Amino acid sequence: MRLRLLCLLCCLLIFSPAIAQKAGKTPKLLPWSQQIAIREQWLAKRHDMILPMMREHGIDMWIVVNEEFHDDPLTQYIAPPRPYAGGRDYFVFIDTDEKGLRKLAITGFAEENLKHFFESPDEPRPAEKVLPELYEQYKPKKIALSYGARRGVERSITHDTYDLIADKMGADAVQHFVPAAELIEEYLDTRIPEEFATYQQMVQVTDSLTRRSLSSEVIHPGKTTVGDVRRWLYDQLWENRVSTWFQPDLRVQRRARKNDTTR
Repeated sequence: MRLRLLCLLCCLLIFSPAIAQKAGKTPKLLPWSQQIAIREQWLAKRHDMILPMMREHGIDMWIVVNEEFHDDPLTQYIAPPRPYAGGRDYFVFIDTDEKGLRKLAITGFAEENLKHFFESPDEPRPAEKVLPELYEQYKPKKIALSYGARRGVERSITHDTYDLIADKMGADAVQHFVPAAELIEEYLDTRIPEEFATYQQMVQVTDSLTRRSLSSEVIHPGKTTVGDVRRWLYDQLWENRVSTWFQPDLRVQRRARKNDTTR
């Protein structure tokens, strides 16, 4: 779970005695295994959103590729949130018209949990063979890949992987490649009701850590530095088993005094 509001709250909250009084104890988060179970419950409902979104954006096939040591940030949101260690693991969504959405996981290793969400054989076949077959079977007019976008999460496919897919699917298929940016943005920006309670807890954790960092628990006048506060926040992120989007940041601002031009 990401504390994406941390930087914003650090900027908005001003140190005062009231903050120190309200700091309190940081809420305890669930163990990772329980977080995985909850996110998989969400995933079943989130998958129900994919076909309408694909049709809204005119996408017939959507391919997400996760590489070993180079995770695609989308993987944890379109597949069960677990480590993937295949050289390349492909997650393919196909609009089959009257039969609805077809979902395939083409992975280097069999993963039992994938079977709850994708077609995933016990003996995986190479994507180099499966992808051309899928193209010939469905002849998709638009094949969405993560490239050609402004934001990193929307342009995550590597050059080598793009070239590999293009080579194996063939020149005719390449003419139908399109950026998946708008589809990705809508999918990631859309929330389901079941996520709200967890979102509230994330905000509570963020608020608690921010208040504590600006309280007398951490700040001792004349001694504590900005670096001390930032290091405390990093240690708290580690202790609470969370990560952050922006790095923790804190700035000291003082009123100008006579002959003092600093701000």
